[in-house]
Amino acid sequence: MTVFLQYPIRSFNNWLLYHSIYKITFKLASSLTKNIYCSHKLISTIIRDEIKQEHSVSKASTKTRGNIRGSNKKPWKQKGTGHARAGSKYSPLWRGGGITFGPVPKIRVTKINRKVWLDAFKYLLFNKRSNILIVNSNYSTLLTSLKFSSFISFVSSQLKLCGINPKVNRILCIIPKGVLINIYAQKYNLTFKSTNELKCKDILFTEYIVLFI
Repeated sequence: MTVFLQYPIRSFNNWLLYHSIYKITFKLASSLTKNIYCSHKLISTIIRDEIKQEHSVSKASTKTRGNIRGSNKKPWKQKGTGHARAGSKYSPLWRGGGITFGPVPKIRVTKINRKVWLDAFKYLLFNKRSNILIVNSNYSTLLTSLKFSSFISFVSSQLKLCGINPKVNRILCIIPKGVLINIYAQKYNLTFKSTNELKCKDILFTEYIVLFI
């Protein structure tokens, strides 16, 4: 199923003004549009896998006998003391010694099929089609604006002009890939994400999307 959509490209200084039309073509899988159960199952699977990826790092850590710092001196001589022979105080048999087969930090990789993820992402984006704002921002203009704390208040004021209350509605702001920023404004429900950081759950749990191009 192919859908053609048109969006006005809004001016950066005044979001009520627009000067051109942006055309988007959605190519959706027919199985998602015909079967609601199939689409819900796919999206829930993708969201679950994305959350697994975020918590995929296991930080539990123990030290083996080779990781413990200190002297490697033999506790006592091999024979004649009456004690059991011992070569190191860092033996797993001793208190304070190394741990045998203990947990170590590791990353559990949860693979997500790229084509399946893209189908779910386009389906979620299509469902938000009436709540998407596209803002024309010069790359350099946006980059200099992000350096000032007033940028968040500027965005919230422009959203209010468009009839969107940032204190009530959740808003996802998508910025160009090269801009390095990680802002979540808790005073306003604004989340800033780069195009290469987007996930399906970001689209699902937001009400409005502002795309800076």
